Amino acid sequence: MAVTGLNNLILVADDIDKAVQFYDKALGLTLSFTDGGKWAQMKAGAAKVGVSSPDEAGEHAGGAIPVFEIDDLAATRAAVLEHGGEILSERDMGSHGHSLAIRDVSGNILQLIKR
Repeated sequence: MAVTGLNNLILVADDIDKAVQFYDKALGLTLSFTDGGKWAQMKAGAAKVGVSSPDEAGEHAGGAIPVFEIDDLAATRAAVLEHGGEILSERDMGSHGHSLAIRDVSGNILQLIKR
């Protein structure tokens, strides 16, 4: 079981269009695609930054959320629990993979995705 990379950094926003305009105009991020008012994918150099509606981000999400790619969902779920973390939600995203929202031992919320 291992993290294989940082998949995305999610920023939760109530108004996707307004947030995209801000990140484009103020920071120069490049828009890759949008999914209605639910999601916008942007680029900051080689890094991916997702701008998510609260509903799309998942239960308990807010602020900035790192999304780590993992290689083994079951082993990672077990390790999170074994080491004092908490599973907040689990989601099958079809062809996009399977995700876990977790709270670490310091109270930080992260997402883990297995493609």
